[in-house]
Amino acid sequence: MSTLVFDIICSMSQAEKRYFRRYSTLHSETKENKYVQLFDYMDGAKQYDASALKVKLGAKYYAQEKRHLYTKLLDALREFHKNKGAEANSSKLIAYHLLLLDKGLTQQAAKELEKAKMLAIEKERHYDLIKLMQMETGLLREETDLNILDSHLLEQRRQLSVSMLILDKELQYEQEYLNIVKWNKEIEFARTERELKALRSILSKPIFKEEPITISTKSRIYFHYTKGLFYFFNGAFNESINHFEQQLNLFHAYPHTATDHPKMYARSIGNYCLLNIKLGDEAKCIMGLNYLKTMPFTTLSTAKYSMYLEYMLGLMLPVKINQYEKAISHIETHSVQFNLLDTAYKEWYLEWVYVCFNSVAAYMGIGEYKLALKHLNHYLNTADPNLKQDVYCIGRVVNLLIHFELNNRDLLEYILESTYKYLKGKNRLFGFEKAIISFIKASLNAGLESERKNLFASLRKQLVPLKNDRFEKNVFEYFDFIGWIDRTANKNAIN
Repeated sequence: MSTLVFDIICSMSQAEKRYFRRYSTLHSETKENKYVQLFDYMDGAKQYDASALKVKLGAKYYAQEKRHLYTKLLDALREFHKNKGAEANSSKLIAYHLLLLDKGLTQQAAKELEKAKMLAIEKERHYDLIKLMQMETGLLREETDLNILDSHLLEQRRQLSVSMLILDKELQYEQEYLNIVKWNKEIEFARTERELKALRSILSKPIFKEEPITISTKSRIYFHYTKGLFYFFNGAFNESINHFEQQLNLFHAYPHTATDHPKMYARSIGNYCLLNIKLGDEAKCIMGLNYLKTMPFTTLSTAKYSMYLEYMLGLMLPVKINQYEKAISHIETHSVQFNLLDTAYKEWYLEWVYVCFNSVAAYMGIGEYKLALKHLNHYLNTADPNLKQDVYCIGRVVNLLIHFELNNRDLLEYILESTYKYLKGKNRLFGFEKAIISFIKASLNAGLESERKNLFASLRKQLVPLKNDRFEKNVFEYFDFIGWIDRTANKNAIN
């Protein structure tokens, strides 16, 4: 718990902080509270420093007041958010029901319970519905008309059967969602038959044979996300965007799902924009980006994630259409907010990877190879090689190209050997990787300009057909390698 209180304060919005101060004043017998002083000290600090805080507050009171502050923070936040969301409203109605029941006002208590049931049905909260019907059974046991209780029990059994089926389906979809998310952490695209077979095994489950229209919206959201990601892994972006668009439509048609799953909703908008970038539809991407910017996300963590998504997509779009100067302007405009030393990789690893690669591509696009290397080194030194393995491997290949451009011949010989061994050890040595490694190796021995020109021509000849290979084509989504060949070859020809 050493930094927990400080972390809570850092995560609070300004509105939450203002409410906490008012709440502390209203719920205190004295005007001066040491735990409020501690709150103010922590709120004004850039990082947690227990020693400095003890000096300000007094070591004697520090541990006690920190525990007190923790409790008061949670109490205030609970009160601040008590009327937000279906769960909070459901809990409020149940509390009203129990209070009225305790006062002997059975008829009004039943009305509050009925409101809670209607809310559970509207928001598809089937676990709540089961609990509420059990509470209703207890209420009806006190009725003299046994026919009413009998009808209720029959309805409860029917509803229980329906709800359990829906919840069981949700669990099945959530399990397959988890399985494909595991792959999403490992790879960016399927590059082997083994990977493709494993992905197909997920989609071969009976629950993916047709869209589950008759069950919960949550299941349908998982359905489209899983299928959308499957097609993304295969580089079938038209099929992928179809599912992500349908997922987004479900969020819009059933707003409670966006409220219950705000980060998934934000990611759904992000996926829609990302795929439109890959398909070259700039207008739809900008439309999605504008929508993301105007979304009133209720949690600070989702708002921060949304902001990072905006940054990522705002960088990817100009890189995709070769507007490298615009991409660099985007990076530099946000350099303080999203600098190389940020911790985005801890919270949003997949999005951070896209930011790193597109930053490298932007600087390579204008020939600023030292800055490109700075961004690439940040990625290679920070990234987990076991996450998005193919991206990490391509990063090492791009590293060869940057050192080639910087004419770091001595270093390049060493990096070439280590890169080859690494790729071979990871079983990621495919046609593309072999072509680049052969090119770099040959370039170290090439002396004449004509020899270098022939090497570029040979590399281009090898890479172009790979853009139509189902396992090799997706490599070109990381970086415009053909464009790099043409720019570099023309530059060398001019020189």
